[in-house]
Amino acid sequence: MPSNERNIAVIFINWFHAGRTIASVARIGRWRRLHPAVFVVCNGDTPAGRASLRDACTGHARFLELPNNAGFAGGNNAGIRAALEAGFDKIALINTDAEIAEDDFATLLQAFGQVRDLAAASPLIVERDGARESVYAGGQDISRARQTRIVFGGEGSNARFTHPDHLMGTVLVTRSAAWRRVGPLDEAYFFSGEVADWCERARAQGFALAVDREARAFHDAAMAGDGARDGDYLYYSLRNRFLFIARHRVRRKAFLFARWTVIALFEAAKALATGRFNRARACLAAARDGVRGRWGARHPAGGAPGHG
Repeated sequence: MPSNERNIAVIFINWFHAGRTIASVARIGRWRRLHPAVFVVCNGDTPAGRASLRDACTGHARFLELPNNAGFAGGNNAGIRAALEAGFDKIALINTDAEIAEDDFATLLQAFGQVRDLAAASPLIVERDGARESVYAGGQDISRARQTRIVFGGEGSNARFTHPDHLMGTVLVTRSAAWRRVGPLDEAYFFSGEVADWCERARAQGFALAVDREARAFHDAAMAGDGARDGDYLYYSLRNRFLFIARHRVRRKAFLFARWTVIALFEAAKALATGRFNRARACLAAARDGVRGRWGARHPAGGAPGHG
């Protein structure tokens, strides 16, 4: 088992952005007090990109190359399995379009000594999209909330930790014991919703979740691009609500399926009226596949977002 000071694993998922992933690995390598091991899981890249990742993954970083795009869930599961087999006590999932400073990461680790039965903790997520900046503190139940992310304004209780319905997968630190009891991310989601599902299962087993208001991470939302957000990102976000309902809201399934179908049709109509045809197609496909129970990758070859 790794020594205590190195008893943390960090997982990055690469999907055709080797330069960004390498920069993320390098930032962790510059930390002075914490020395986590890094697992880079490659869901896909060009031959040159894969080669550069192999070259970069030396010393504290290990390269895991998957034959196909396994999505956010499958890619992270590969890293989680490797970290569990290696005996790490804490496992962090960090998006390559997100950054957390060493001091904030160290602050976040304190949650595991202060919150009883804690499965996972996340910092406040400061999201930057051009000149706009928003701060989020976890999320609401994805079976009922259209805008699931909880906006943090600094008001309310002075308590250091908040306990939302689910945490955001942008930056997430987890306890290995929770993975062993709760199980891996559900790969039927492929992308989006799998962390909310895992949090739901963790809470059902008596684990706690926490957002640490004293720690912050930064997420560059602009890296996704408008095309992705109106296409595959939207598709998975909407379709996977049906999956979450089928898994966790069985008694209200008929009502909730009808509600989200109406929402999808309404959003598709709005998109058509403004000429956003890619968005309309995503909404209609999400409702169709959600009702039919078609899960996994939207595209047969897995050509879809491979990171969180």
